[in-house]
Amino acid sequence: MHDGIYFVNKERRIIYWNKAAQKITGYSHAEVVGRCCHDNILNHVDERGIVLCTVTCPLAATIKDGVSRE
Repeated sequence: MHDGIYFVNKERRIIYWNKAAQKITGYSHAEVVGRCCHDNILNHVDERGIVLCTVTCPLAATIKDGVSRE
């Protein structure tokens, strides 16, 4: 698989990090697994450049209400 994939638990702690994610980001499995996605290692931003993890996290919202987001 060429897509970078990671899984988080309900606390948004990364519990799975695939090889493509490692290749895309440069972060190894050991550097990422166990850390929270909002530790700013991934730096999620929207199309306007707004940092999502500190303002309005779509992942946190989906965990809370179960509604899918893109």
